[in-house]
Amino acid sequence: MMPAPADLVLRRARRLGAPAPVDIAVRGPRIAEIGPALAIRGAEELDLAGRLVLPGFVDAHLHLDKAYALESELCEPCEGSQPSQGSPGSESLDDAIAAFYQWRETLTPERLYRNARRAAERALLHGSVALRTHVTMDSAGGFMPLETLLRLRADMAPRQAIQIVAFPDSPEIDAGVGLPLLRRAVEMGADVIGGAPARSADPRRFVDRIFELAGALDVDLDLHVDESDDPRQNTLEIVAECKLASGFRGLVAAGHCCALSALDEPAARRVIEKVAAAQLHVITLPSCNMYLMGRHDRGLIRRGLTRVGELLAAGVNVACASDNIRDHFNPFGDADMLQVAFVAAHALQMGPPAGLEAVLGMATERPARILRLADYGLRVGGEASFVVLDAQDAGSAIARLAPRSHVYVRGRLMARTDVCEELM
Repeated sequence: MMPAPADLVLRRARRLGAPAPVDIAVRGPRIAEIGPALAIRGAEELDLAGRLVLPGFVDAHLHLDKAYALESELCEPCEGSQPSQGSPGSESLDDAIAAFYQWRETLTPERLYRNARRAAERALLHGSVALRTHVTMDSAGGFMPLETLLRLRADMAPRQAIQIVAFPDSPEIDAGVGLPLLRRAVEMGADVIGGAPARSADPRRFVDRIFELAGALDVDLDLHVDESDDPRQNTLEIVAECKLASGFRGLVAAGHCCALSALDEPAARRVIEKVAAAQLHVITLPSCNMYLMGRHDRGLIRRGLTRVGELLAAGVNVACASDNIRDHFNPFGDADMLQVAFVAAHALQMGPPAGLEAVLGMATERPARILRLADYGLRVGGEASFVVLDAQDAGSAIARLAPRSHVYVRGRLMARTDVCEELM
């Protein structure tokens, strides 16, 4: 008896690290069967001839409220606005933050939505089926950025999952003003709360308060941690200690963690052991961190990335992500996780074959854990959200920035680039 037909069958698809191609059958939004030369027929069939299929990319750390700030000329000018004065030559993180706040004064909901949607759609064309974006929250900016990204999340939901992190101004948390903003943000629909404890006057108190609030609101935490090359900045250890001491049951992600690389070896080992014991998740942002860190070094200039290899060896879940896209913090980026993997593989010296496969894992399965994507992955019963690459292995995928020919989300074709870039 012939099996019931499938909606889609990918023939001769190669999975990462697998010795031989397989067929992948999809019914509705889920993967129905995986195996060699399946007898099942599909309403649509694609012969991939050994091309690589990955579960869709997951970009776990973005700032859609800042995207394309350096390219304001691409957007329709709003009445009374001035062109962005931000320079891609920001001399420090503090300079970039100040330039962002100046630019934000000219920002309208329409421009923010247009820029953010452009970034989300570029991510989808490149194969990202899920994103997590931080949105800056302070009294001056109010709730307009959050409201705009909530609208974007709803509009993109049929094609792409977007999670929103309410990202407070650290001095306002210190002053007690920021916590009510975060409460209201979660009431409005923010998925996660965050913050940058190292920018607080009292990092330990900041961490204690943000953990307490996250526990009360029953949400996960996603923090900007030690975005600095100063070894005196070590709030990662504080975050790990608080997670261990507080009994907090949510998931805690720590982005950046640059200063960990500036610590001496005994201190770094001590912190990594605590991070592993606390089951923190770490997100490295290779493009932005290399661009901003080490600016005052001479001769040997530090890369500014965290100790990814040592964290992985200790059993810590580490992902990579885009961070900023053509804004005051980083003039580069295209919301392309394969490009992020390319930069990470170079900077982290993760060479073939195992290192490159690990880097692709940092752009797919590992960030999926941070976003708690329960149905994610190339497995029977999993959500049929995947990307087809014009490559046969991790090395050719990363080295060539392989074209993404097809992007499927829950069994539906969402983007293709085999003929021309086209959103479906």
